[in-house]
Amino acid sequence: MEDILLFVCGFNILLQIYGEPHPPVIINDSDKPIIVSEQETVGKLLAVLEAEDEDGDNMIINYPDFDTEAKSLVIINQTKYGPRFARASIYLNQTLDRDYHPDKRLLYFQIEDTSINQFRITVGIELIITDVNDEVPVFQNLPYRHEIREDERSDIIIYTKITAIDPDLGKGGKVLYSMEPITQSIKDAVIFNDTFRIDNISGTITLKKSLDYERIQFFQFKIFAVDGMGLSSSEVLTIRVLDIQDTPPEFTGTPYVVTILENMPINSSFYTIRAMDGDQGIPNDIRFRLSAGPCRSSVRIDDYTGELTVTGLVDRDTGEVMEHGGLCEITVEVSEVQDVDAEQYGETTATEIISIFVTDENDNSPYFNADDYSAYIEDTAQLNYPIQLDNDTELYIEDKDQGSSGILELILRSQDGDITYDFEPIPNVIASHGTPLIALKSPDLLKKRKEIVLKLYAIERDTSEKNFAVSTITIRILPVATTTVPLTTIAVPTPTFKDSFIPSVIAAVVVMILLIWAIVTTCYICTKYSSTTSRNNKVGHHDLPNGKTQDTISTRRLSVTQTDLSRRNDVSHA
Repeated sequence: MEDILLFVCGFNILLQIYGEPHPPVIINDSDKPIIVSEQETVGKLLAVLEAEDEDGDNMIINYPDFDTEAKSLVIINQTKYGPRFARASIYLNQTLDRDYHPDKRLLYFQIEDTSINQFRITVGIELIITDVNDEVPVFQNLPYRHEIREDERSDIIIYTKITAIDPDLGKGGKVLYSMEPITQSIKDAVIFNDTFRIDNISGTITLKKSLDYERIQFFQFKIFAVDGMGLSSSEVLTIRVLDIQDTPPEFTGTPYVVTILENMPINSSFYTIRAMDGDQGIPNDIRFRLSAGPCRSSVRIDDYTGELTVTGLVDRDTGEVMEHGGLCEITVEVSEVQDVDAEQYGETTATEIISIFVTDENDNSPYFNADDYSAYIEDTAQLNYPIQLDNDTELYIEDKDQGSSGILELILRSQDGDITYDFEPIPNVIASHGTPLIALKSPDLLKKRKEIVLKLYAIERDTSEKNFAVSTITIRILPVATTTVPLTTIAVPTPTFKDSFIPSVIAAVVVMILLIWAIVTTCYICTKYSSTTSRNNKVGHHDLPNGKTQDTISTRRLSVTQTDLSRRNDVSHA
């Protein structure tokens, strides 16, 4: 029995060694295509290629360069070489675009074993790129402009160039058209829609009713192209109505907006105005002139060509240019040179505004209205209290440059040059000119100093030159007593103190109270005495009320007066 088993095993070994060799084979579904969306991300695993060799050989899976363009779409990564079994992963190598490149590609792979026979098989796998609605309709034959005579008959197709292409498949590639008027007037919008219409399938434009040049000479529509999935794009259609020798000249290229630098050299050309006769059938020659507007004295226009040149100084920081904020709006007039033998039915002149913006150059430095300022502040001042300039002086800063060149940043530095935060300019940024305040930020400092010297810098914030001005501010710290207004007293001799002190004020107040009391008392006694005397003269001598006589009253008045004088003397000595 053992001999039989040994024979069988030996026979199998001989078959494996000397039997007929076999090539490798693909064991997974290589006949099925790889389907991938055109929006798939690079690096995505698309498929796995597996091969088997009956002979148990190792295998190498290659990606030959049969189709260079297709080969660049994917890469392979072999993860198993055998024996007997091999595997390779297929990854997306670059972004796909089905709309502008073939949607099907054939990828070729080779499996080669490592036997002495070197069997090699080639496998082709189809790569199918599916569509995504990622493209908007694209208009062709741009721009869309049309001219039509006002005597054109209605109910005819007048324009057929509007078309849009969408490379997407299915509903995403079907395009429908629509349009809406471009105008700010609701009334004009109704007229526009009543005059023209667009076919939503073909995009052709039809004239619905007759035109009237004297009413409307210009139509403008926004044309929309929308695909079946909702993606859209738009373009503008312009329709001009042509008249017959009754139209004034027309400017082209409007609006006219131009920017020049201040201090531009004299006789420099900076713009050319274009115009033509509105009667396109038999146009007349035209002439230009400047009719009105600021800065006109500094600009000249060529009568024939419409070329604009500078003839005088243009300064953004002074004169008319500054008064109008750097904008010179000049009226340009164009007129037809009429043929004496031709009859003209309408206006022969037209006007247009050219807006000339004068750009400021940083040709001015900031300055203060004084190099030095003298100021004071009480030693009891609180946070954010401003310093007071002597003699009602105003701290004024100006930079005649306009715009960003005139933005100034204010910085305070101490006498030794370091930035100080004990005081702060408010505001700390001004435009062109201003009168900032200097506010206290460290009240405790006032108790320690009798005088503070600051340097106020005004520096251009947004320029490369960083032009600046500096001024010195000397601030005296005043104690409260020196800022108290003394009360006015009567001319009573008072002692002189070395320093003003509150007892002197109290003494003056006491003197005033005593004087007022004495005057009131005296007036009262005099009034009583006068009344009593009058009654005595009329009736005769009799006793006063309460048994008091006239002599008693006189004695009392004398006593009061002496007492008052005694008190005055006491106060004066005090």
